[in-house]
Amino acid sequence: MTVHITKDEELLDEMIKAQTEAGYMPSSHWKSYEDVNIIMMKRVGLDEILSFPNSFGNFPSKVWIPASFIKRAVRFAAKKIRTTLGMKPALLKLPSVAAESIEVQMRYMMVCLCEALYNVPNGNKLFELHDSFAGSTPEIHVIDNNKFSFQFVYYFSRALWMINNLTLPHGAVVVEIGPGYGGFTEVLRKLRPDLRIGVVDIVPQLYLVEQRLSAIFGNKDSQGAVLGFRNISSMDEIKLDQMDEGDIAIIPPWLFARASGISVGINHASMQEMDRSVAKQYIDHLANAGMKAFYLVHYAPGIGSMDNATTSEFLIDCFKENGLKMKHFSGFENPDSFATRSEHHGHDHFIFERDGTL
Repeated sequence: MTVHITKDEELLDEMIKAQTEAGYMPSSHWKSYEDVNIIMMKRVGLDEILSFPNSFGNFPSKVWIPASFIKRAVRFAAKKIRTTLGMKPALLKLPSVAAESIEVQMRYMMVCLCEALYNVPNGNKLFELHDSFAGSTPEIHVIDNNKFSFQFVYYFSRALWMINNLTLPHGAVVVEIGPGYGGFTEVLRKLRPDLRIGVVDIVPQLYLVEQRLSAIFGNKDSQGAVLGFRNISSMDEIKLDQMDEGDIAIIPPWLFARASGISVGINHASMQEMDRSVAKQYIDHLANAGMKAFYLVHYAPGIGSMDNATTSEFLIDCFKENGLKMKHFSGFENPDSFATRSEHHGHDHFIFERDGTL
């Protein structure tokens, strides 16, 4: 059965307004993603969102075709005219798309499969789960008479690595920083339906993850599991440990300091693209909210300038300052240097824990 993702542009606009009024400004790196993603969500809708190039951690099956110089010049002139006349900016058209080369897709798949090899123990749990395919996830395969998208299996491998290396008590509170479209959250919630889960991201990612997870697990207002942005924004204190088991809270980053009762933090390869101050702030907030462990997927050198990249070493020091030590590591012994960084690089996996608390 196909899962339909409901479109709610009023909610998206409300989130954008709240983010702006809170003075929460994404870095220039993420702002470029945000601008394109907002246009894409309004032009394309959510049911087909993952079949277009995006920054939600999705399989790169397509690539944007850059507009010609003439088209760019016409758009720039039109924008200037509308601004001069005091008119509302027009919603830009999306660039054309083309299939990504087989070589690029295969390189990406090879990295994903290598990471999946970490997770041999209990791998048969995959066949107890059902992939929603919400958002039209590409690359769907039949495995032992079960249908799975490549991304579902990929995120299953990560969830299983975490569970194999970290004892999660029944009903523990897990918060994912930067969930993208919610691929990992979907798998974790289905693998451990007892967990209380929070997700934190900027808009419009926050909008997509709320709508997609609501389509899969239902909204709390309709007897489902997802406590949406509007519910969370009305709370003076976000007591995650008092949610029902299986609930998922949609938390904007500008309200994250209100959250408490957190057991475990998670980040999948987006801290490597954050400014150091932002990554450190998230870790500090999690520690203040009671965090006892953290699962980190990270590209060791970070992405950015060499003198300010959020490297693994920097994050290790941040966790150490908050009383968490590295307990498990799996990954590439010789990660690429800045000079030789490949287009699709491998990630290291870490578990950090506070002694004797989980």
